Amino acid sequence: MILAAAIAGEGFALGRGPAVAEHLARGRLVRPFAGVWRAEWSYWMVAPAPALRRPAVMAVVDWLAAQCADDEA
Repeated sequence: MILAAAIAGEGFALGRGPAVAEHLARGRLVRPFAGVWRAEWSYWMVAPAPALRRPAVMAVVDWLAAQCADDEA
């Protein structure tokens, strides 16, 4: 359901690799940043490309990326 909302342009989603792989391959969703932070139980942050132009979406993306970077330090 969350992936359907993201595909519809409602914002972003966090999803497991197998759940988002086809959507990424078909271009329905994109990863908002190039970095990959791997964990035993990792999730992917994905959104439709136009959502990345929304300041509110990018604020969450930037915040999450900062949190991941802090965890690696």
